[in-house]
Amino acid sequence: MNRSKKQTIYFAHPMSMYGTAEEAAIVKAFEDMGFNVINPGDPAVGMAFANYRNGNPNNYMQFFVDLCNNCDMAIFCTFPDNVSADGVPHVANRVGAGVVTEIESFWQRGAPTFWVNLALPMMMDLVPIKDWDLFTTLDVPQTRAMLKAINPDYRSGKS
Repeated sequence: MNRSKKQTIYFAHPMSMYGTAEEAAIVKAFEDMGFNVINPGDPAVGMAFANYRNGNPNNYMQFFVDLCNNCDMAIFCTFPDNVSADGVPHVANRVGAGVVTEIESFWQRGAPTFWVNLALPMMMDLVPIKDWDLFTTLDVPQTRAMLKAINPDYRSGKS
């Protein structure tokens, strides 16, 4: 029996979504469509990352880029529009620094990327994206400020 290889999707999203019902619903929806989903919020990925980061403290995003490079396409989510943080523009469609790095790795090799627009309740809209024109990209301090605004107990992992 010859089965074709399932396509693999990388799910780039803010760490504030890790472990949430929203994250689980998105992963399940794509798995139900027949895709393998690489989710950086998965505890097994987190453990592998912790091991990698111990040996690569200054280049830890390479771990995620390597994961991305083994995927056929990407989906991504933005920070919630209703959250504000000091030093962060209060606009729609803000993308965290890590997600920017991950998604740009797909663009560099011409792989398809889709924004999972969650603006409508109970609906998931997939929008093909080729650049950041519809978005505000955040730098690392702004990303950390957003994560801290969503979860006051957030720690970046930097000493």
